[in-house]
Amino acid sequence: MKNGHLIVLCFCMMNIGCSYQKTAPPPILEIEELPSEVIIDEFEPEIIDSNVTPDEEIPEPESTPDEEIPEPEATADEEILEPEATTDEEIPTPENKLDQKSAIDWFNNGTESSELEQFDEAISSFDKALTLKSDYYEALYNRGIAFFKLGRVEEAIDSYEQALKFKKSDHSIWNNYGIALFQLGKKEEALKSLNKALKYKKDYPKALYNRGNILAKSHRLEIALRSYNKALQFKVDFPEALYNRGIILFILGDFQKAIESVDKTLRFKADYSEAWYIRGNALLKLGELQRAIISFDNALKSNPEDYKSFTNRGIAKAQLEYFTKAIADFNQALNIQSDFQLALDMRELALNKISP
Repeated sequence: MKNGHLIVLCFCMMNIGCSYQKTAPPPILEIEELPSEVIIDEFEPEIIDSNVTPDEEIPEPESTPDEEIPEPEATADEEILEPEATTDEEIPTPENKLDQKSAIDWFNNGTESSELEQFDEAISSFDKALTLKSDYYEALYNRGIAFFKLGRVEEAIDSYEQALKFKKSDHSIWNNYGIALFQLGKKEEALKSLNKALKYKKDYPKALYNRGNILAKSHRLEIALRSYNKALQFKVDFPEALYNRGIILFILGDFQKAIESVDKTLRFKADYSEAWYIRGNALLKLGELQRAIISFDNALKSNPEDYKSFTNRGIAKAQLEYFTKAIADFNQALNIQSDFQLALDMRELALNKISP
């Protein structure tokens, strides 16, 4: 079973006899966890010269326009002096250059280990790089990701904080830092961190998406919806954001728009069982029972252990008075989750209809 669904339709069957409710009571809606997985920025690619500053870097927030920007140590126009040693003599290499090269080597080893999901080895390599170059923020950043992947969230936070001391304007670090803070339940601090990421990179769909997730978890649904919409302005092929937007629209009662959003999700991920499930629920709410059944069929093709899709498909069949087929669906749900109360209740109602 995939992490469970965020929305449970809890209502009795309609139109299955005079002793049953003619209209469905409001569903019980709960966001059991983040609407979908958070997205972290992954490991930095190989760094050839970690001292090069990107051209697009935004100045540090503390800087003022009057502050003098130091000149680089060398320019392309400067004359390169020839060494005094003869060609037969070994030309000495400064120790700091050796250290820098070695630090980069350890960094690249750590990144390769991370990509192979060998996170303990990666952390060891990043530590060695940092022993040689303590202000190596890329290594601190990637070490933070490795800690996070191992579930060592507090150590990840510490690594990100150290990286930010050397690179406060890096949007990726702020994004990942915010995710780690959220994992510790620090929602407001996490939101501030994601807003920092967006300060340095306004067109940053991952941060907008993650901010939407945290807002949704905090039940600030309309603001979360705006965050997902903005993420989709910058990245239209973003199925996770489309799916989460569909969930929020469903909770807000806009079932048609919820269907439209998850339909776009399914263009990118046709086997996304959760999206089919939400689509089926929205169609149930609109009374489009046959289409709802088809959506639950598709959800179950991708996830045959989805007891909630079995249950809600059974509800749709019961509303169409296919009681025997509905009972079969409720039984399937209970074979997977024996204590699922909604399936137990619906099965009893359907059995009473067949054998009053």
